Order: sequence, then C-alpha cells, then structure tokens
Amino acid sequence: MLFHVWLDKESYNDTLVLHSDNPYDFGVYRGKARTSNLVAALRAHAPEWVYVRNLKQWYITTCGWKWVSTLTQGEVAIAPLVWEKIK
Repeated sequence: MLFHVWLDKESYNDTLVLHSDNPYDFGVYRGKARTSNLVAALRAHAPEWVYVRNLKQWYITTCGWKWVSTLTQGEVAIAPLVWEKIK
C-alpha cells in the first residue's frame, strides 16, 4: 500500500457544510463565494458532532492520518461546540 503526503494541508482540513431540502441532492458546488446553500466552512477533517445529554453540551471532533497534513498527530481530537444564531 502506497502512502502519500497530502501537500495541500488546508484542503485536507477543509470541510464544507451545505443545506438542502433533499437529502440526496445538495446541488452543484460552485466555490465558496458562489454556492448559495453553503452554511459553514469548518477547519477540520471528517468532523462529527456529538451531544452529551447529561451535560447538555455539544462537541465537535476532527481526526486524520498522522502522515497526512492533519491538525492532530493522528488521534481524534474533540472540542466544545457553541451554536450561535445569526441575526
């Protein structure tokens, strides 16, 4: 198995969140500035959000292969997540 270093660190850790009324069709991505259903851009690789019910707290994770340009050393990292309403 061949392993390659991901040269563009920012693209490896760039996750886009898109909105759609249809779970099978998110439209066509036309770049961050030209995609009307773009909700957020996260600096994370393969993020997951987690809700801990007894703490009433949201968290977000990031992970990645340590030989690639990940934000961590290969382990999963977790951080508190705060939801804010846009005015």
